[in-house]
Amino acid sequence: FFFNDTATTEIYTEQIVGSVRCVQETGINAEYMGMADRRDPSNQDQNNLQQLPIRTYLDQTVVPLLLQALSELVKERPQNPVEYVANYLLQHNPETRNAQGKQ
Repeated sequence: FFFNDTATTEIYTEQIVGSVRCVQETGINAEYMGMADRRDPSNQDQNNLQQLPIRTYLDQTVVPLLLQALSELVKERPQNPVEYVANYLLQHNPETRNAQGKQ
């Protein structure tokens, strides 16, 4: 989704920034981070993830890291934002870090 005018882009960007600030100010982001750090990658945990409602699943697995990525995105404002977010997610993936730490 690309916008043709600067005003629309600015409004959209401000909405994202506002959402990120709201989450940060309420401390939800810290709570999400704690959830991501406490996850156990065992089979039982995987089965539990399959049983979760969609929103809860996303909140416990993707949202914490995605919020960090979007926060960095609005600070940096790179030429290719999709590539920037994709790289950020890959570089900061807690599952990859957990696997590397166990080796």
